[in-house]
Amino acid sequence: MSIIPKSALDRRICDYYVGATNTQTFREFILEGDDMYGRPTDKLLDDMSNEEITELIEWYDYLHDK
Repeated sequence: MSIIPKSALDRRICDYYVGATNTQTFREFILEGDDMYGRPTDKLLDDMSNEEITELIEWYDYLHDK
């Protein structure tokens, strides 16, 4: 997966990746994962680097596939 910039947080996943079916925005996907998996909210998304955001999305995607 390529780096997802913060500027893409409010884009729908299905609009960002060809063939994706998830209609959530990246921000919605992360917030849902935060609720599901209890990520501490000590670091707000807007304060995270692009790399940290991408790693978090990849981690939640991995967990959703389990």
